[in-house]
Amino acid sequence: MNTLGNLIWLIFGGLFSAIGYFVGGLALCLTVIGIPFGLQCFKLGYFMIWPFGRQVVSSTSSTGCISLFLNIIWILCGGLWLAIGHIVFGLLLFITVRARLQITPLLLAFFLTTLQGSAQSDSLTVVGAKWTEKKLAKGVYLKHYWFDSSLFGASQNINILEVRLKGKNRLDVAAVPHSRKLTSEFGTEYEALAGINGTFFDMKNGGSEDYIRVDGETVNETRLTKANKRAFHQKSALIIDGKKVRIAQWDGSDNWEQHLAGEDVMVTGPLLLQDHQVPALDTTAFYVKRHPRTAVALKGDRLLLVAVDGRNEKAAGMSLPELASFLKWMQADDALNLDGGGSTTLWVSGFADGGIINHPSDNPQMEQAKAYKPGMDLDNFPASEKWDRAGERTVANVLLVNKKKK
Repeated sequence: MNTLGNLIWLIFGGLFSAIGYFVGGLALCLTVIGIPFGLQCFKLGYFMIWPFGRQVVSSTSSTGCISLFLNIIWILCGGLWLAIGHIVFGLLLFITVRARLQITPLLLAFFLTTLQGSAQSDSLTVVGAKWTEKKLAKGVYLKHYWFDSSLFGASQNINILEVRLKGKNRLDVAAVPHSRKLTSEFGTEYEALAGINGTFFDMKNGGSEDYIRVDGETVNETRLTKANKRAFHQKSALIIDGKKVRIAQWDGSDNWEQHLAGEDVMVTGPLLLQDHQVPALDTTAFYVKRHPRTAVALKGDRLLLVAVDGRNEKAAGMSLPELASFLKWMQADDALNLDGGGSTTLWVSGFADGGIINHPSDNPQMEQAKAYKPGMDLDNFPASEKWDRAGERTVANVLLVNKKKK
């Protein structure tokens, strides 16, 4: 689909637009003083040739006042009118609206952005990664790979627990209705093989904000927003019925989750993959900014529990579109986002560091800071510079693999 869109784009003006930026960039470079602006024109021209399938993300580095000064000059000397022109053409030419509107923010503030290569390059990076793999039990494997500045233009540290849902392997939800405890505590209490943090919860009072059912009994009801609407993480669910695991999307009805057939149900989201396709995702900050992320995905008869580290120079974290793309390249069929940020925790019984596999972004000293108040969202605090496994956060629910106790 991206190839078709790009071919249409080239035929109906994309090629001429790219040539225009290349010529303009060359002219600016010839003036010497205009070299910084000429280089940005070259980047824009490169993007204009093949915009579909590419991604624009904010640069992880900043040049401070210099960037601000150059952006102001860029806007005053034509950048604003170029942006307006693309917006107008984007509205008029429906077939090119995606690419026109995608390029606009670059024209307004290009020195603060970095153009990433095509999605195909990142997909090949994922497919070609040599994951370290450790067998935990029959059909259960722990996988790890560190993408050193090589995925989405940044470093990414990813751990995946792959579970083949056959034999003795099964997945269960564990939760506390009005409190919180560590993912590792849940796992130890139920004598599980492994576990990962679950859906969103009340940081102050504990308990899930989303519907939770364990062994056929409702633990928490869905807490709607003040406007009596569902939050973005209340429109899909993970359903476990024996050894069968599936993902369902909200059908628009009230009390939808209460009618889902399954022993365990965890409402969460947003939905990242459906039938191996990435659905339309929002463009709000939660979606597009990079954070540590947790996800659950289905891949044939296998289950993937994914922990993406973030908020560290060794691990940038992912936006939700990036996470969805990554899971698609890992050949997942369906996938859900779970609570991420400082909550992201993957635990395996018997491992060092209390079994914590990833690098949680919370620092235990955060709650001792003067600015901290009970119930405050630690995701708003500066991330710890430490790269260790000591920042595990208490949560209200988890997903456990092969638990022994009920």
